[in-house]
Amino acid sequence: MKKLTKLSGVIGAVALSATFLLPTNDVDAAVASYPYNGLSNTNYYQAANLKARAGSISINRITNPSKSGYDAVGRVTNLDGWKGKNKDSMGTGFIIGPHTYMTNLHVVQDGNGKVASPKDVKIVTGRNGSTKKYTFKSTQIKRVPNADAVIVHTKEDMSRYLKPLKLASTTTINKLKTGSKIKAPGYDKYYKYGPTEDNTRMWESHARFLKTTTNGREIMNKQIFRSGGSGSPMLTSSNQVIGISAYGWNLNGTTGNELAGGFKFTGSIRSFIVKNIK
Repeated sequence: MKKLTKLSGVIGAVALSATFLLPTNDVDAAVASYPYNGLSNTNYYQAANLKARAGSISINRITNPSKSGYDAVGRVTNLDGWKGKNKDSMGTGFIIGPHTYMTNLHVVQDGNGKVASPKDVKIVTGRNGSTKKYTFKSTQIKRVPNADAVIVHTKEDMSRYLKPLKLASTTTINKLKTGSKIKAPGYDKYYKYGPTEDNTRMWESHARFLKTTTNGREIMNKQIFRSGGSGSPMLTSSNQVIGISAYGWNLNGTTGNELAGGFKFTGSIRSFIVKNIK
């Protein structure tokens, strides 16, 4: 592999698999199957140069998701993912309708890059170590065009048990500027002193918006983002959804480069999501 300084650790927050082969030539080439615009030299260096004046960031444990307003954020399990059949390949997801939640496409893919069967995918809310609140099984998975994201439908009416998150308005999202505060709750494998394998506890990342990428679809943040956080919602202070987290440069907590990116809920991405909320 060549010239991986910028790309090192940048893949969406699940472990390496056949789907995530790093390119061996140019650093601005995208990860296979995921042409993240944020990986281009232009976007990366612009974002990196904005970090110093964006403000401070932090991360804290959420021991009571309900009390923190995160009932609708859950841990997604894919039992036919990169780890193999009947093993817990996981990420984060968030509920946006009575029968609808979202996560990253790469969270619900199998080892061959195909979308796993809905029967192998579920979301568990209120997870805190071994404690769980609700488990919702999936019935349909729909890819969101032009994004590392999926819409997942459930048979059960999840709104009977919790309040789904609302999407922030397009106006609110487009008003974000360098330094704007963003929250991202998820099941990151975070540990202050380096790597950890614990992805059963929720963390709340207090991030700062840096920029929208040149294709207009992605958000780049100064953000503490680790493996397991894939699919975590980017939220306003009032818990309205700005976008979905997808990739980062410090997935194992070893590089010190707290930079991350994801997809913003505007334009055609937003239209598809709204059309498919049940």
